[in-house]
Amino acid sequence: MSRIGSALAFVLVAWVLMLRFAPAAWSPNVQAQSPPGVPANATSAVRTLSLPATPYQYAIVDLPRTHQIYHTMFDLEGVPQIPAAGIWLGSGQTSERGADSAQVHARGISDANGRVMVFMTHNTDVSDSWEREGEDPGYFYKFSIDGYRVAVNVLVYAMTH
Repeated sequence: MSRIGSALAFVLVAWVLMLRFAPAAWSPNVQAQSPPGVPANATSAVRTLSLPATPYQYAIVDLPRTHQIYHTMFDLEGVPQIPAAGIWLGSGQTSERGADSAQVHARGISDANGRVMVFMTHNTDVSDSWEREGEDPGYFYKFSIDGYRVAVNVLVYAMTH
């Protein structure tokens, strides 16, 4: 996938997530405010959105291998360790910092109903498997297939939960 294809995939995912979570995340109390030096009649596009939750209301938790996000389309054992393309091309290693980064973590922030709103990974560069696949065929065949499986599962989960 080219950089344009990666950018389009990112925009698609962002758009789907926005459609899924934006109505629930913003208060319907939208108030127009006039910034300093701007006439009051010119504020139709300036809006203040208030979030219903405090930033620390929802905890970041490890997602177990039994979580639905790993089984929406593909059955995954978890998130694979995918190194940055430059690390793998330079050293052939999957762990970027040896034993310090050998274990992959997948974490999430869920809403009050248990649906994952934020999916995050640590010690893996899953996005490089989509962004950098055209730079080296060996990197593509070794990492992109599993990286796309993770991406499709997260996308399908976001659209169905």
